[in-house]
Amino acid sequence: MLACLSAFVSAQAEIPIQWSLLAEPAVQRELKLSRFEVERIQGIWTRSEAAVKQKLDSGEARRATISSWGMTMQAATPGLQRLGQSLPPNQKRRAREISIQQCKTDPVSYPGVAETLQVTSEQLSRISKHRQQVLDNYQQRIERYAGNHRVPRIPMKGGMSQPTRTPAILKLEADRDKRVQSALHQDLTKQQVAKLKSLLGKPFLR
Repeated sequence: MLACLSAFVSAQAEIPIQWSLLAEPAVQRELKLSRFEVERIQGIWTRSEAAVKQKLDSGEARRATISSWGMTMQAATPGLQRLGQSLPPNQKRRAREISIQQCKTDPVSYPGVAETLQVTSEQLSRISKHRQQVLDNYQQRIERYAGNHRVPRIPMKGGMSQPTRTPAILKLEADRDKRVQSALHQDLTKQQVAKLKSLLGKPFLR
């Protein structure tokens, strides 16, 4: 699943669209793209993938902190942008909603959202503080549950590890996300909450 990214391709208005999402079949279905448009996307991806492979094989490019998939996505994004900009307004609007939703419980951090909602610096400080408090609290609860129930741990980079996401832990994570969202709404005005809901649109379910 794509995460909330810091680099975006420009789009209309002040809130950009994450055009790389067009490579996801689920997004293509949600936007009701035509077969021709899907074939164009597949062509963009295939050509980008071949170009990256050629650069890697020839030594022109080296894998660093980014995977070959990530390199392919970077190469494909300009083509996806050109295709996306040709979409009608309703599809662009839905693509923007899906883009913002990639930030999950922190939509205000998406480029342009805070400005559109006219969130003040004081509000941003409270949002950050309250969000971190909820995250820290639930992280402790998850770790405590994992320890008490001997949940196997998954190794991560840097010698770190995290508990396997069992059904009980998934429920804790869902509860955490609801609490973060509730805290966010409490730090915004009613008008800001209404506008945010409008920007997010209906939930995108893969």
